Amino acid sequence: MKQLHKIITALMGYMFCTTLLRSRALGYGVIGFFAVVAGLSSLNAEEKSGWDDKVDRLIGSVHSLPVKGSQCMTAEEVSADKIRFIQTQMMVAALQCRRGHKGSMPKIYNDYVKINRTDLLASERRLSGYLKRQKQGTLSAYLTDLANRVSLESIGMPNFCRKMKVAGEMVLTMKKSEPIIPVLPVSYQQPQKSCLMETAAMSAE
Repeated sequence: MKQLHKIITALMGYMFCTTLLRSRALGYGVIGFFAVVAGLSSLNAEEKSGWDDKVDRLIGSVHSLPVKGSQCMTAEEVSADKIRFIQTQMMVAALQCRRGHKGSMPKIYNDYVKINRTDLLASERRLSGYLKRQKQGTLSAYLTDLANRVSLESIGMPNFCRKMKVAGEMVLTMKKSEPIIPVLPVSYQQPQKSCLMETAAMSAE
């Protein structure tokens, strides 16, 4: 009977937390999360089986939850922005690096787009949603500004085409393209801080 009570307590905490997270009530969602932890802490190893994945998903939800009225990016939005940054820099390189031994960049870029088509489409939806939420204009305008910045920074940059060729050949062998960012000649600049950072700052106040 005691074991059943413990499981019911954990279940109620989980349902409470999930409902509030969906409604974007971050503060109460965190309270619900700790209710889950309290319930699970009293369970033995066998009873805890199957709950670890649920708690992990809740932690991820709290981390990526945008705070109402805040200027921040979720983990998914940051990922989408990075993917578009990679694609934009490779596009700029494909346009600038066409001659001589550097002429392989257009093909590398086209191959990259084909291989990562699914991720690019998903990033378009997420980034568009972020821009709409922050009232920062359209995705087309955002990507145009990004391409202009990358082009300006790449002009006069030593060995830009050679470095992009190396980076391009590397990214074609990767399952996910984001790890290539440190190799790119033009540095990535996250538009806004992550929501996780803002949540931590608010909790400290």
